Amino acid sequence: MRLLDILNLTTAHLEKHGIASARLNAEKLISYVLGIERMQIYLQFDRPVSESEREKLRDVLRRRASGEPLQHITGTAEFFGRMFRCSPSALVPRPETEILIQAALTRLSNTADDQTLLDVGTGSGIVAITLLLERTGLRAIATDISEEALNLAKENAQSFGLSQRLTLVQADLFPENMRGDKFSIITANLPYLPSSLLISLPREVKFDPPVALDGGTDGLDQIRRVVAHASQWLLPGGYLILEFHPPQASEIYKMMEANGLREIQILNDLNNLARVAVAQLPSKQNQSPLP
Repeated sequence: MRLLDILNLTTAHLEKHGIASARLNAEKLISYVLGIERMQIYLQFDRPVSESEREKLRDVLRRRASGEPLQHITGTAEFFGRMFRCSPSALVPRPETEILIQAALTRLSNTADDQTLLDVGTGSGIVAITLLLERTGLRAIATDISEEALNLAKENAQSFGLSQRLTLVQADLFPENMRGDKFSIITANLPYLPSSLLISLPREVKFDPPVALDGGTDGLDQIRRVVAHASQWLLPGGYLILEFHPPQASEIYKMMEANGLREIQILNDLNNLARVAVAQLPSKQNQSPLP
């Protein structure tokens, strides 16, 4: 059987099982199994595909047709133009989180070497690692409650040569053993979905760890804790930047304001949905009392 035949059959099978972008998924699965670049598929249409290769493809095809994320199957995910290790121990990186990255980059100096980042609930480490790669003078602490997620973050940090600039800490949000440390910026992509929504999630999302999705009754359990304590961990003039569920925008704005944060902005994603909140801890000379 030729590679062209395999591509067409794989695409049709994925379409039958309701997989969006079936052709692209087929290309990526074939590339993964055969160990070739996607472009090579179109340069090798007449290449025979062996029975052992077809058997491997059938296995990953069954997994993908069942809804298992492509990133779990291949073990990699693209984020901000880079490839990261991916596994079921942490959220699959999503394009919306790049809005958080852009917001952080505009508030981090290109040249300063004394800036510090605290990434709370780091998961696979993509936020902290991306910011470290984009700002070479930055140093970071990243926390997560999950040991498995931190192991994945460690793999990603090592693959980019960042082990000396990134410290990983197992913690329930803030690293209590570092209390007293202050940071230029705090980032957080925490579980923000209301518990009632979990049952209706797309089947692919249900492969993510529940602890990374379930934000409690209103989705704000963890976010509320971070906003309440952010000022204790930020340097004067430092920023808190977090991702959230679009319907939560108004509540998060009020929450930030009530906890002494100012210059609050709500940023939209590419679908024009509220997605990221940015707030600043006033510098001491400009700090005003809480209302």
